[in-house]
Amino acid sequence: MFLSVTMWKGSWLLETWRARTAALPRLGVASFTVNSSGVRADAATVRSLVESRLEATSKYRIMTGEEIDGLLARLEIPRGDILGEESVKKLYLQNIAYIVTGSVDALEKDYVVTLTALYTGTGQLVCSGNGLIDSRELPAGVNALTEEFAAGMPAKGEKEMREIYRTGSKGPGGGTIFFAKGGVYKECSGDLGTDTWENAMAAAKNYRGGGYTFRNDVGSGEF
Repeated sequence: MFLSVTMWKGSWLLETWRARTAALPRLGVASFTVNSSGVRADAATVRSLVESRLEATSKYRIMTGEEIDGLLARLEIPRGDILGEESVKKLYLQNIAYIVTGSVDALEKDYVVTLTALYTGTGQLVCSGNGLIDSRELPAGVNALTEEFAAGMPAKGEKEMREIYRTGSKGPGGGTIFFAKGGVYKECSGDLGTDTWENAMAAAKNYRGGGYTFRNDVGSGEF
């Protein structure tokens, strides 16, 4: 559970969420890096094949390419920084347990395909693999590589998620974390903006969970 009291467009928002995975860990396959000209279309095919093969393991909830691309855009995570510390924190808070990245290089009639998986619960790489694949047998080659890659990947649950914020540290809303234990975080913003502490306290007292809307003269917010 994450409890946050923050200011948004002149309105106090009290929000809660829990950084968790459901029955299966959520996994996203990012777009592949293309290091050779003329292989961009095949790189997209490789990505789709990897998604399908990982989904077939029944170990993960696979996000579609459109879903993960849209999420990265909303979180303002550039492709080149997807494995950066702050980016991983953002993905963790979106209940994404794993992020898989890769690259495709052309080598005469063959492709060199690499795969890497990062577990957001620890911020560490947990699996990697690469293979030399005949471009004329791309689906079979990618499927074989992904099966070997998936065999080395763990499927971890919520209890293994790390504490990504500490008491006294800056929270995702820009405020201060005043409670952090067991995956439960509480954050409070000290920025009143154009509002008052009375309105902030009223919002907190009226919060009943499961969604709350607070409006005043300046703006409104829903969560």
